[in-house]
Amino acid sequence: MSVARGRIGTVTPADLLAFEAAHPPHTPAKGEVIRRGLGISDERYYQLLARAASSSAGIAADPITARLVRNTLAKGRHASTAHHPAGI
Repeated sequence: MSVARGRIGTVTPADLLAFEAAHPPHTPAKGEVIRRGLGISDERYYQLLARAASSSAGIAADPITARLVRNTLAKGRHASTAHHPAGI
């Protein structure tokens, strides 16, 4: 992972999954590390993480963390649609 001037440069699915494995639960401290260390918002991090966990490169690099991330995202989607069954 390349970080210059507090901004993320090139990051691979393996980099994102390794970061997630090192910082599994979301806490305020993790949010701070994401913002300061990676130079991106929490929201952008989770968008990139979801893409990495679904990519063949991410699955090949860290299949366990990739599966955990995909399962967590699926549970979150299921919980949000449970309140709005019609997707409304």
